[in-house]
Amino acid sequence: MNHYERLKEQLKKINVKKKEKKRVTDTRLHLTQYISHVIPLSSQRLILSPFNRSALLTQIGCNSFKTLFNIKNPTPLNILKGSYERFGFLNLWKGTTSHILSGVIFPGFYILSKCMSNLTYIPHGDKRRNEYLKRYLELLSICSVSHLFSYPFDTGYTRLASNYKNNSKIRAYLRETWKKRGIKNIYAGFSLCLLSTATHLLITIPLDQNMQYRVINSINEEIAKNPILNSNIKTIKPKELKPVELFPFNLIFATISSFLSRTITYPINTLKVKYQYHTYSENCDYRNFMSMLKKNNGLTLKRLYSGFGMKCCLFLPECLLYGTLYSAVVKFLS
Repeated sequence: MNHYERLKEQLKKINVKKKEKKRVTDTRLHLTQYISHVIPLSSQRLILSPFNRSALLTQIGCNSFKTLFNIKNPTPLNILKGSYERFGFLNLWKGTTSHILSGVIFPGFYILSKCMSNLTYIPHGDKRRNEYLKRYLELLSICSVSHLFSYPFDTGYTRLASNYKNNSKIRAYLRETWKKRGIKNIYAGFSLCLLSTATHLLITIPLDQNMQYRVINSINEEIAKNPILNSNIKTIKPKELKPVELFPFNLIFATISSFLSRTITYPINTLKVKYQYHTYSENCDYRNFMSMLKKNNGLTLKRLYSGFGMKCCLFLPECLLYGTLYSAVVKFLS
């Protein structure tokens, strides 16, 4: 049975349940969407943590890492090897807890905010600029609110993963930073995070909208052609099709748009992690930070894309891990 047939069967089952008054509630769909995202993402970040961390340290690009890991060239593989040789196997997972917590918190507030704002999962086919702008701003607002709660853990991941002076845990780090430097330091680089998110949405919204509508139209055509399906399954309206029902197409679309977005926004994220790192050990504002980077040739394209090769290599195993676990969780919860 191909993907289209599976999707039709799933929709048929949902319609039958509705006729029997066993409703597939929005709460269940939201919960399914959250769990099916969080479990694969957390597992992915846990398993691939040593490689993600080595790419992160390459992004930061601090010269002190050469001495710390006893290496000449701070590439991801050299950092991975040096970290293992000098600090042991378990230290390859430094900061992983904070990284996982960031991935758990953001989608929770994202789905909750989306539910409260009554924003449809899939944009309507309205191509008017004002409608597109409205939807873009709504999604940007939802992401911004979600980042407010998850960003301290994102900053914590950068700092804990790169800090070998002490082995403080995330709770101790947050308490210490709050007391000594205040909330502003915990949210260091937040404006760069929002800039990256705004760029990401600008890329992914039109791509997802176009690809999803192609699938929906194809399914509607198949239903219209088949008398049996036509009598059992109503035509799908875009606003009625939830992400869980659109599996596996939503995963494929997200993978394609995510890679394009990651490539374009990578320099912004590099600046963000550099700023997070430098503001932990010293007080500096954006102006001083950019002046320092300019002085040290840190704004060249090569420097801004440091560690990107490792990220590209990780993209395939990330997708395989996420896709496999996502499929298993969706089947279990459906």
